Amino acid sequence: MISIQTKVLPWTPTKPKRIKAYTLNGHSLTLSVHRSNDVETHGYVANKLASRMHWLTPTNYLIGGATKEGYCFVFSDSTIIAPKDGPAS
Repeated sequence: MISIQTKVLPWTPTKPKRIKAYTLNGHSLTLSVHRSNDVETHGYVANKLASRMHWLTPTNYLIGGATKEGYCFVFSDSTIIAPKDGPAS
């Protein structure tokens, strides 16, 4: 399963503030943004990366949560489900 992580890239003398969406296998997308501290903006950039890679289908969407660097998004149709009561014996 692919997860998409996002983080804020601060402004520099030549570039505005940006959000970078990336995967562990090297896919990435960086967009300039006006607001960078809300989950909706991070979700928008993650969704743009997923759309560009043709990972979205009519029946799935991204679900996100906060991390130390930004946010992490996974697809709603994942086959990996964590057990509620612990591992099976």
